[in-house]
Amino acid sequence: MVEESEEVEKVVEEVKKPTAKEMKEENDALEIELERTDALNARRALGGQSEAGQAPVKPTAPTDEEIAEKFDKGEVDILK
Repeated sequence: MVEESEEVEKVVEEVKKPTAKEMKEENDALEIELERTDALNARRALGGQSEAGQAPVKPTAPTDEEIAEKFDKGEVDILK
């Protein structure tokens, strides 16, 4: 009876172990996914879509020329 349960446990353990072929297939699939992720991250970094390292754009005060142009167009009233 004890020998039988030990043999059953051994068979269960053997069934649980992934085969070398299955492990290689899984490893290859993960390697392909990693390469795709790296390529995507590189494209984002080079394409200006990365999240880090971007300084916020600061608004600039209008120059005298810009104010004069707006005044000529009637968009701004400098007397107010």
